Amino acid sequence: FSPDAFLPAIAVAYGFVPSISDPRASTFTIEELFTPRFSPTVIKRLFDRIKNTLPDAVSRFDGLDSSNIPMVVSTSELFNIKDFIAEIQVGLNLAPSVEFAASGFSQGDIFESLSPNPCIPS
Repeated sequence: FSPDAFLPAIAVAYGFVPSISDPRASTFTIEELFTPRFSPTVIKRLFDRIKNTLPDAVSRFDGLDSSNIPMVVSTSELFNIKDFIAEIQVGLNLAPSVEFAASGFSQGDIFESLSPNPCIPS
């Protein structure tokens, strides 16, 4: 049994897309099912940590969307955690620089790295 044939239905069942006809359903992967989803508040706090430590890395984000997630106004590009994993490590003082950030660090490691106190200082 291979779940790959059912990934669009899984995406709908777990709320990743509203319907199978959504184009994102056909590109849904099993990895996305196990990747943690972050609230807009957590995303904004992670963004702010990067902005405070590496302002040039996120300088293109010049606005906020309706959920308070940082975005590039001219292109509507939203700040995506998975694109800034190394910068997040620096922002959370887990790495001294982007060059020395752990390459195997993933979105799932963010909450683990905050244990035993899973809050992001402002």
